[in-house]
Amino acid sequence: ERYAKNFETKFGCNPLKNAKTRLRLAEAVERQRKVLSANTESSIGVECLMEDEDLNDFLSREQFEEIIAPSLSKIQDCVKKALESSKLQPKDIHSIEILGGGTRIPCVQKMLAEYFGLEAVSKTLNADECIARGCAVQDAMLSPMFKVKDYAINDINTYPIELGWQYKARKTNDQGEMEVDTDFTKGSSVIFPAGCSFPVIKVLEFKTEEPIELMAQYQDMTLLPAGSIQPIGKYRLDVPKPKYDNSYVKIKIKMNLHGVFSVESAALHETYYEEVEVPIEVKKEEKKEEKKEEKKAESKEGKSESSDASASTDGEKKDVAMEEGEKKAEEEAPKFEIKKKKRTRQTEANIHPQTFGMSSKEVMLAIEQEAKMAHEDRIAQETLALRNELESFVYDMRSKLDNELKEYAEDNIKSSLQSTLNDTESWLYDEGMDTHKKVYSERMEGLKKTTDPIVNRRYQHIEIPNSIAQLAEAVAQFIQFCDSKEEKYSHIGEEDRNKVRQACLAEQEWINNVVTQQASLPKHLDTVTNVTEVLSRASALSTIATPIMTKPKPQPKKEEKKEEKKTEEKKDAKPEAEKKEETSSEKKEEGMDLD
Repeated sequence: ERYAKNFETKFGCNPLKNAKTRLRLAEAVERQRKVLSANTESSIGVECLMEDEDLNDFLSREQFEEIIAPSLSKIQDCVKKALESSKLQPKDIHSIEILGGGTRIPCVQKMLAEYFGLEAVSKTLNADECIARGCAVQDAMLSPMFKVKDYAINDINTYPIELGWQYKARKTNDQGEMEVDTDFTKGSSVIFPAGCSFPVIKVLEFKTEEPIELMAQYQDMTLLPAGSIQPIGKYRLDVPKPKYDNSYVKIKIKMNLHGVFSVESAALHETYYEEVEVPIEVKKEEKKEEKKEEKKAESKEGKSESSDASASTDGEKKDVAMEEGEKKAEEEAPKFEIKKKKRTRQTEANIHPQTFGMSSKEVMLAIEQEAKMAHEDRIAQETLALRNELESFVYDMRSKLDNELKEYAEDNIKSSLQSTLNDTESWLYDEGMDTHKKVYSERMEGLKKTTDPIVNRRYQHIEIPNSIAQLAEAVAQFIQFCDSKEEKYSHIGEEDRNKVRQACLAEQEWINNVVTQQASLPKHLDTVTNVTEVLSRASALSTIATPIMTKPKPQPKKEEKKEEKKTEEKKDAKPEAEKKEETSSEKKEEGMDLD
């Protein structure tokens, strides 16, 4: 504002009224602020800021500190509030580490050091990077998608949250019966004070069977940033009708991992007593004494009945045994008694929230605006990329026209293209500084229509000799095959060889004509042929010659093989008579040897 006022006083125009000039002025001021962080004075200069007028001004560090004095007082107030909330004194602070880009300003460092009574503040950490890294680590710790080493980080609530409620309570009437009060019971409490850590859950209990209304809001509006809304939300809880008299409503209020307030759950808890059969526990010592007494009684009865035992019948013995078995079964069977046990019944209550945030229509509108801004950002990035591409193309092509493309363009075309490139460069730094994506694209297409033929001409002049050399090598290879008398080609007839030979001779004649014409052709003219045509002719020649050259030898017929085998067997076989004579003669010789 200071420079804008000076500029308006001097030239009669305010640069803040134009978006482009305001942006240029803000960039220049930002650069000057950074210079003043390390120097005691700095000048500012912007050429042709507005209406072809230049901005030139000067500012010292003392003047700069006077301008930002209100902001410095806000920083000091923030520090005081931090000390008050922590219940500490400036003398209790041993050292201070400053972070953030604004702390590079010397007057901020000086103010903090003087307030805490220190010689200097510490600047050992990277002012910007450490904050970004801390946020990234915290995000990874909160996200379920990443696994990182946990650090002991305690998040605290900055703004105290107050919860109010109203409901119709139950009371005892004159007859001693429970009834619902006609008046509302109201109350409030700071449920999440400033400085409390989260995540945390608070539990509230109300003795009522009527609906409960909750109202959550920030306690102190002065602590909130400008434009904030004090209410957080209203919640109506529909409590189900209880079946028993002893009941209460339990409500869980939560501040989650991200510091968001919510009514987590609400339920009606009822306590009642139920009659239950419980087994009677008998001590082991009592059981042992009862067994001993029973054994003594049995021994006495046994002695008195020993005289009559001979007269008892087998049927009576069986009855006695059955009676004893029944007694034992009765003794072993568990005994129960009826007791009253305390039971708890829980029924969930319906929660109807009413938040003071954005409505569904506003959310949809915000989503549409976000999508629109994302589209605009994408267009802006693509536009900037096209502008940079056009700028690089201008510099690159202008350099190539003076070097590698110099011989491949006529002088008049080259001078015209150089002039067009210079005009495009001037346009980029003037009207083309901020224009539409389509304009850059059209400029690029117009330049390439002129430069692409020159670039392609150079490519053809360089690559055609290599392509022709490959074609000539293929022709020589196939002609050598046609004249070959090797055994592996002996089965290929003369007719097929002549077919390949004629194709090779035609290609050789075409190669000679192209080489002759190309040798006398200047480089700024188009070539007689192109690389694509040469490669296609080589492919066509290979299509004709390769199948003939790789034709397999025919296999001999099976009947001829069988006849050959028969003749060989006849030649090898001897008459049986001859074999007998040979064996007899051999025996005679053996007999003579024995004698």
